[in-house]
Amino acid sequence: LIPELPYTEVLGFLTDVIEAKSGKEKRAALRKNPRGTYQYQYLIDDVDRPAFESRMFDFHSRQFGVPVWYDDCQVDTAVIAGDLIIVVNDTANRDFRVGGLALLLAEDGTFDVLNLTAIGATTLTSDAPTLNGFAVGVDVYPLTTSRVTEKLSGSRYPVNLSSLKLSFSPSDNDANLASIAHFANTYKGKPVIESGQVLRSGQLRENFETELIIIDSRTGLREVATPWDGQKHRRELIMRASGREAGWNLRQFAHWARGRQV
Repeated sequence: LIPELPYTEVLGFLTDVIEAKSGKEKRAALRKNPRGTYQYQYLIDDVDRPAFESRMFDFHSRQFGVPVWYDDCQVDTAVIAGDLIIVVNDTANRDFRVGGLALLLAEDGTFDVLNLTAIGATTLTSDAPTLNGFAVGVDVYPLTTSRVTEKLSGSRYPVNLSSLKLSFSPSDNDANLASIAHFANTYKGKPVIESGQVLRSGQLRENFETELIIIDSRTGLREVATPWDGQKHRRELIMRASGREAGWNLRQFAHWARGRQV
């Protein structure tokens, strides 16, 4: 089953925030690389639902082969059964990895899984020959081995349709995609974000925080003080990437940030 748009990728960091009495913070990234989660929504008609639910009951605790649906490329030269090298239109700005998996998937459901030993600008090399042939234009995706969350949520429409949300956590969560090479300007080795701020509902979200110590006997005067040197000002930054290359650059930047002070 191919999920519905939009596709969602979530990156999870593990950061130790050390705070002084003055309110100053120092952040240390405890996790070398962020853990990724893919969130997909599926629409299932009643004809396919019994088989799909039976499969989910059986495989809920097992690992799934989950394509990275938005990182697709296409076969550029027809694949013959037994081929080791697959020629595609482009592998740039996609999460193909040496030692990782790739999926060739035809519209009729015919598929092959490749264990990648080399990645070129327009080639993917497998350690074993393909089992099937594929025509020009067939989609090729990076493939992850993933588990689903403990609880699956969905809904049933009145007539012939179900909706199910699945969250997949890849077992290979130690991939470093970090790069800030695409930033035009840096300051002391850190990238300068010059893209425009995307507003949420026409507004820029922010908050101000101060730790207050209040001495109140409830019968006399009340005293208020703070151990902090100043106020903390937090702003939400939303960045929008248009196109595959810009989207890949944004993912690389998120990996670089790692939940540290930037």
